[in-house]
Amino acid sequence: MVEQILSLLPLKGCRAIDLYCGTGNLSLPLTQRFEQVIGIEGLPVLVKAAIENARINNLNNVQFRVADLTSDDALTLACGPKGPIDLLLLDPPRNGAAGVMPWIAKSGAKQILYISCHPATMIRDAEMLTKQGYKLSAIGVMGMFPHTTHIEAMALFEKSKF
Repeated sequence: MVEQILSLLPLKGCRAIDLYCGTGNLSLPLTQRFEQVIGIEGLPVLVKAAIENARINNLNNVQFRVADLTSDDALTLACGPKGPIDLLLLDPPRNGAAGVMPWIAKSGAKQILYISCHPATMIRDAEMLTKQGYKLSAIGVMGMFPHTTHIEAMALFEKSKF
């Protein structure tokens, strides 16, 4: 999955935000491509583990923060100083990212990479992104759990210039 993520992204970027970052499994590889990576998670125990994972890997360009992922104000505060977001990565739980979609729509992110274990909620959330001027530029599925019916879907959206 990480290899596929990196293959979709530019070789260099300034700032990436990883929502629902968990223990940093996707945030940490983003440090190879972005000057600054901020991982945001609602559960303090996961953020603590993410900070430790970054420390173990000697990564200094990543920060992890606890925030209410349903609060526009909390997300804005967690992202730090206002500025352009090159990539917004999200890997929400099965119920999708409806709670963060209003904030995402206002974020102005150049690219949004949405990973989903439940494609139906991804489709629901993608509708909001397209209404906000994002265009689907890549999509794929991965069978991460052999011998089950579960799949992971990945979709890259880019802000339309028109």
